[in-house]
Amino acid sequence: MEIEFYENPLHAQNVYLHLHGGGKMPDADAFRALRARLGRPLQILLSSDDPLCAHLAACGFVRRRACFEMRVTAADLVRPLPAPAAVRAAVRGEAKYAAACALEYDYYRTTHAGVNPLTCGAARFASSLPDDVIYLPHDADGIACAAFVEGKEIAYLCTRDGGAAPAAFTAAVLSRLFAAYGEITFEADDTDPAATALRALFRPDGAPSWDTYIFDPKEARP
Repeated sequence: MEIEFYENPLHAQNVYLHLHGGGKMPDADAFRALRARLGRPLQILLSSDDPLCAHLAACGFVRRRACFEMRVTAADLVRPLPAPAAVRAAVRGEAKYAAACALEYDYYRTTHAGVNPLTCGAARFASSLPDDVIYLPHDADGIACAAFVEGKEIAYLCTRDGGAAPAAFTAAVLSRLFAAYGEITFEADDTDPAATALRALFRPDGAPSWDTYIFDPKEARP
């Protein structure tokens, strides 16, 4: 079996691995040697039902996150949405868009800290976000929560307090997207309170899920 590794400039703490091909699976000693050689923790993403998950766990990998790929319509809602909040929208280049980016940066950095910490600055991170954001104002000039959208996808969701978004805000975002597209998509990490609460609004439907495994045994540290 071959092991490919690559890096992500937004998450440079870990080295990403990709296993492919046939042959003998690497054992714990092989992963320890690779960890020592690369000098950083190893990270692998696998489908949650992949048989390799059990082998990775036996070798000392730790499952840090599950990510669910959601594709839903209004008919999939567990219950009707509440009355929507009076939300606003902004686009890249506007002051409110920049404020939403700052909020998303702090939220994303917090929710990824236990998996693979964000290692880029706020400006680099903002450049990777969609150009459109829907937000709920907070007090005079702040933002309580925001949803970065790209077509029918809710790409990023964040809140000021680090928890779930208010139900009225979520209702406003979903109502807009369902009216425009009928079907929408989003990813929900189980380390992300806002995305997890969004996912809970819909009936379980066997959505595909992906597990993130990290290998970082103490004895492998340089």
